[in-house]
Amino acid sequence: MSTAHTYSRDVFSAHAESLSKLSARMVRGSEVLELGPASGYFTRILKEALQCKVDAIEIDANMAQKAKPYCRDLHVADLDTLDWNALWPARRYDAIIAADVLEHLRFPERALQALLRRLKPEGKLLISLPNIAYAGMIFGLLEDDFRYRAEGLLDHTHLRFFTRTTLEEVLSKAGWGVTWRGEVGKDLYEAEFHTRLETWPPAVRDFVCNHPNRRAYQLLCECVPQVRLKTGMPTVDAAAAGPPQFAARLMWAAQPEAISFERGATVFGEIGSDAQVLQWKLPEAATYVRIRLADRPGYMHLHKLVVQTGVGTAQDIALAQCELSPDAMQSDGALLFSNDEPWLALPTGQYPAGTTIAVHCGWPMSGDYEKAGRALNALRAAQDRHVQLLSSDIAQATARADTFEKNMLAHEAIISERDTQLVERARHVAHLETLITERERIIIERDGQLSAVNSRASDAEQALNALRTESEISANALQAHLHALEAQNAHLKTLRGWVRTKLSS
Repeated sequence: MSTAHTYSRDVFSAHAESLSKLSARMVRGSEVLELGPASGYFTRILKEALQCKVDAIEIDANMAQKAKPYCRDLHVADLDTLDWNALWPARRYDAIIAADVLEHLRFPERALQALLRRLKPEGKLLISLPNIAYAGMIFGLLEDDFRYRAEGLLDHTHLRFFTRTTLEEVLSKAGWGVTWRGEVGKDLYEAEFHTRLETWPPAVRDFVCNHPNRRAYQLLCECVPQVRLKTGMPTVDAAAAGPPQFAARLMWAAQPEAISFERGATVFGEIGSDAQVLQWKLPEAATYVRIRLADRPGYMHLHKLVVQTGVGTAQDIALAQCELSPDAMQSDGALLFSNDEPWLALPTGQYPAGTTIAVHCGWPMSGDYEKAGRALNALRAAQDRHVQLLSSDIAQATARADTFEKNMLAHEAIISERDTQLVERARHVAHLETLITERERIIIERDGQLSAVNSRASDAEQALNALRTESEISANALQAHLHALEAQNAHLKTLRGWVRTKLSS
């Protein structure tokens, strides 16, 4: 939260600002924790008018000094970084007030969760903050204008922006349930955006302005912890809810063929009010004037139609003098609209610039509306019962999810251990595969060597067989030669004996 600007408010202003509405929901004599009291303009009301005991947390030391006289205790700290457990740990409060605070925080969810533990059993949380869905903001965006300012919706210290829906989503996620909704409205011409509605196409203007949340400049709510939330929708501030409305539009031209929706002005009437005036002032002269009486089917009492072209020249126009669209049926001074474009054309004539046209009428809250209201209440009650059942189912599912998560963590630990074992086993298998591959390589190498040895052995055997055959042949030849030599030797011996015989004789 920036401290560059000093905030000050008139709590009980005629405009019923957020703080006056929040103070109306306070109980006299309460123990209160106020977040971001600034200079203490609301703290003083809590202490002096409501007799409350106020503890406060403020980020700006200078403003804290101004608020301190109205506080029992005041702590200077940033709510985004505050150690909630260390600050007044034993204190519990009847009410906690976060008026224009959450939008200044980076982490409002953290603060909201911490605040759950700071309430008494019947305590409550009161919140106000800017509505980023305000109609002036939307028109500003459409006009390409997103400009930060010293104060307002685009205060330069705002870090978070909320609509009614997103605020309640954040509260729900942090454990809070809404028991009351309120708002502070602001006329578009009083807001900082200076929107000129007349420059916008009527369809766009009607769409933006008719949405109920677009009129709220600030959003208010009262919350309790969800565990204490009772059956039923939150109560709604009457000013915040507002009556249902219908849009009526005046259009003008020189002749009927030239009439167009773009050339006109819209006013809003209340559904449920039987005495009201829809009034326009012509910005330029025209001869043909048409009024689109409503933007929806319905039932309208037309009490009087008055045209005033100058001072003291008011003239009542009878319905019989006017032209009605085919979908607007007349019956006993009332009109029944069967679709969303019923119109009435004034008698053709001269209508100078500045002419005032007033439709005195009523739009009763019909039996259909009552029936729809009862049906809506029944639907809301059924929705609340369904929400309770869903909350119970969610709690049971959360418990089952917690158990499942614990089981999953244990299972994941087992899986992690198994994965480690598998990695080790894979490493061992890879080592074995390397050994097997090496062994296969050696076997293949040895098989090659053995094949070579076998081949050489076969060649040697063949050579040996040839040598054996040759040796046998040589031996046989030698044997024959020896036989021949023996024969010759025997012959010689015989011849030697004959010679010796001859010699001796």
